[in-house]
Amino acid sequence: PWPGLRGQMYDWYLDVNASLYGTAKGCEPLHPFYNIATRKAELLNTSLITHKGLTVKAEIFSRDGKLLWDRSEKTGAEANNVKELFDIPAPEGVKGVYFLKLTLIEGSTQLTDNIYWLTTDKNDYTTLSELPESKASISSSVMVSGSPSSVSVMK
Repeated sequence: PWPGLRGQMYDWYLDVNASLYGTAKGCEPLHPFYNIATRKAELLNTSLITHKGLTVKAEIFSRDGKLLWDRSEKTGAEANNVKELFDIPAPEGVKGVYFLKLTLIEGSTQLTDNIYWLTTDKNDYTTLSELPESKASISSSVMVSGSPSSVSVMK
């Protein structure tokens, strides 16, 4: 029901949850997506405007970030329509989780992108535990009485 769905987009204090961003991404009027049933890249246009001069780019990456496969296709998107574009192959030599990135470009401007976590073993994402540990860092600078001062927040 709608109240239950809405409750997952923000909490009691009206702080947004991740599902709000996922819903916003999935509801884009011009949206490239991966059809898991047909293993094809498709382009959805829910607007009433026909778009020309679009490019859909697909890239497959291994867990260590190595580019394994890529393809681009110039296309258009008819108003209020879904267009089937091209097959997405299973990557060779990969066992477990890999990543698919779809990017929609108009001219030289990137409109949107999506990243999918896929696996060669049906419903088995345990190889995500093999991802290397990362360390976040951020730095900032603050102006104090007109003189710059550098502050390191996290290393």
